[in-house]
Parts: sequence; structure tokens; C-alpha cells
Amino acid sequence: MVPGTPRCFTPTQLIMGSVGAEWGLGQADVAAYGLGGRVQLDLRVSGSKNAALPVIAATLLVAGSPAPLVLHNIPVIADVLRMLEILQRIGGVVHAVDCHSQVDCTVTLSLADVRLEGRDVAANPAFRLLRGSYYYMGALLAAGIRRGEFPLPGGCPLGDRPVDFHMTALRALGAEVTAEGDRVFVSVPSTGLVASSVHFPRRTVGACINLILAATGARGITTITNCSPDPVVRELIRFLGVLGVQIRGDPTTTLLVTGAAAARPWPDVEFSLLPDPVVAATYATLAAALGESSVTISPVRLDTVDVFLRVLETFGCSVSPVGDGIRVDVRDLTAPRGQCFMTGEHPHVHTDTMALLVVLVSLSRASPVDEDPAGSPYFVFRDFVYPDRLSLSLQLNLLGANATMEDSPGGAVIVTPTGGLHAGTVACSDLRGCASFLIAALSGSRGSKVTLQRGYHHLSRGYPGTLLKLAKRMGLK
Repeated sequence: MVPGTPRCFTPTQLIMGSVGAEWGLGQADVAAYGLGGRVQLDLRVSGSKNAALPVIAATLLVAGSPAPLVLHNIPVIADVLRMLEILQRIGGVVHAVDCHSQVDCTVTLSLADVRLEGRDVAANPAFRLLRGSYYYMGALLAAGIRRGEFPLPGGCPLGDRPVDFHMTALRALGAEVTAEGDRVFVSVPSTGLVASSVHFPRRTVGACINLILAATGARGITTITNCSPDPVVRELIRFLGVLGVQIRGDPTTTLLVTGAAAARPWPDVEFSLLPDPVVAATYATLAAALGESSVTISPVRLDTVDVFLRVLETFGCSVSPVGDGIRVDVRDLTAPRGQCFMTGEHPHVHTDTMALLVVLVSLSRASPVDEDPAGSPYFVFRDFVYPDRLSLSLQLNLLGANATMEDSPGGAVIVTPTGGLHAGTVACSDLRGCASFLIAALSGSRGSKVTLQRGYHHLSRGYPGTLLKLAKRMGLK
């Protein structure tokens, strides 16, 4: 290779080859050891995983375009690489450039040779490995396919994750959608999709995204009400605008999506993803857990994490803006007495951060009674989106946490601060829970060991190499 030439990798090389091993994209357990001392860290936040998945699917709207698409800040994580692999299997040429940072890449896509008709696009096994693969359903319909068979998407086992809102929304545009067993069958009349008015019974990020994608290929203007104000939805709308799609309104009230897909002639496309708010929240939680530390985190979009950061401040953390990021300083992690955390739509507490808060409370010292004599000594957590996510608390008890779950579907978790956790072994069952276990491990006394079963499998799905690299520097095996 000529000196100075960027390193280029395909998604398969990143997942299966030596580069994938470098990022820890395997099935192995993780043995992490406590740091047990003051640290100063500078952590880089990758591009948003949850925004990258629909943006990658949306590139199918310009399938056949001779011009390459350039996407910046694409996170180097297994779920995103599998989305790119699906694109590659249907004729796309994918190159991830300058990935040696182990955080994110600039990805160049060439879709000139993508041909959708006659291909069983959803046959790729990667469809079953991640939840975001269902975004290809709306994008493929907008791109002009008339018939498709899709497996139900995979992802973390967080309980019931229905696709009924997705199916109802697509039917409103004229598609015939049926579910049989573990597959969804979709067909479109020869006249194509037709614009309609769709009102969601409750706000939903995934179904709103799928409807927006499909509506770009429908004749006329589709009206969507009660969509979702989540930053991921806004990021997709911003990307579709770069593709030439006309979308007016606001996802908090009403969206008007003009069909006929992307503009032709196709524009040159270059797009940068927003920083991942969940990764930023994870690093901020790590900073709080380490105690007496100073951690700089960048880049950070404050409007996507401000609620979470305000919660950290109630635990005694100091959060200051620094450049394009933040600095988190901690002296004494103290839990304010008696709070209830409930998930809600943006900007309220996000379901992806609930596991982080459970660990944060467990690691905190309870505030003295005389500071709040009427306050309760424990915290209540309720996740109305994915209640099973809170089951991590039972595993956390193996490390010395004091958490109980109500014995009812979607029941609350009650956590009492213990001031620290100890060594042990926990079983990772989902991405965010596993990251929380790793934070608990790193916060321990020097040399204390926590084994995370299947840790690499889960961490590599949502966190770039920075997290594992940091952990290795602190003694992870």
C-alpha cells in the first residue's frame, strides 16, 4: 500500500477478518478488572447506531445512481456492519475508509449495479440478527419492489417487540401485508403505493421510520400524525432531504411526505451522522461510576442527552461543556433519596439508558437521612417500552446490588443504593445491560474481577472499539 493511502475494508472483512478480531466482534466472555483509582480520560463518541440503520436502508432510494454516496461517522459496530453487508449482497459496493480509529468510519457506497427485482433481498441471514433490518421493508417498497418476504427481525431479547404498527402503516399505503409464523409477506399492486393519512395510536420510532421510508415511493403526499420526536426520526428526515425528498412539518405534530422517492437526476450525496446519544450517556455513566475522576467526552449533541445529564448532576456529578463535547467531574457519587425513573418519548428518559441508571443507583452512596428526612431510601424503575430490559437487575444482585422486581408483567424494579459492587459472574442478555455490567466491573477495587458471559457478542453490537480498548487498558482480558 502506498504510504498515506486510506485503509479500505468491506463489511465482511470487518466482521469476519482480522480487523473484526481487532474490534472484538466475537462470542467470547469478557473478564474485566476494577480500576480502583482516579483517572482522566478523553473518550470519542461514535456516530449514532440507531440513526445509521435507517439511513443505510434509505440509500436504496437511489439504487441505480451512478454517483457514490459518502456517509461520515458510521460507527464500527456489528449491527451497522451487518446492515451494510445486506446492501452488499444485493449488488452494492461498500468501502469503509479510515477505520483505524476504532470508533467510526467514512463509508462510500456505490449503488449503480443494485438490482432489486428478482432478488430475495431478505434471504440474508443478517436480517435475523438485528432489529433494524426491518427498515429495509419500507425502503424496498419505496424503491419499487412489488413483492417481498421478510423474516421477523432480531436484536436483543427484550420481550414482546411487535411489528403490528409497521404492518398497519404499510397497508394504509395500499400494500398487502400478512404475518405467518416468523415471516412477514408484503405485496404491492401493479399501480404502486398510494399516499394516505396515517395516525399512530401511540408514538413509535420504528414504525414511523418505516412509514416515512415507504411514503417516499407513494404517489401523492402522505400525512403522518402522532409520529415521534426522537432524534433518530429527525436524522432520517434530514438525510432524505439530502436525497431530494420533500418532507414538511414536524414529527411532534404532523409530517407531510411527498412521494416519487428521491430526486432525479440523483444528487451527489455526502452526509454526517449525529453523535450517538446512548454512547455519550454510557461514557458519562462510566465517568460517574469511576468516582473522583475527570472524563472528557466528545462529540456530543447536548439536545439529545440533556435530560440524562441533568439526572447525573443530581448524583453529584459536575457536567461542563468543553469544545464540541462535555467534561464530567465526580467527587462523591451520592444518590438523592427516593426517585422514580420512567421511560418516555424524547426528551424524557430513554429506554436504552435505563440499565445505566440501575447500575448508577447501585454504585451510589445513599444520601444521609438528615438531608431529606421524608425521602425514600430506594429508587423505582419502570420501563414502559421494553419492561424485560430491567431484568438485568437480578443479574446485578450477583455482584452485590440490592434490587427486587415486582412479580407482574411489566412490573417495577426497586433498587436500594449499596455504595459499590463486588466481583462475580453475570450473564449478558442484551446490549445495554452488558455495557452496564462492564461499567460496574471497571468501577470496582483494583484487581476485582467481573466475568461478563458472551460479553463481546453484545458489546460489539452497539459500542465501537473504544469501549473495549479502554477496558483492556484497565486490565480487561
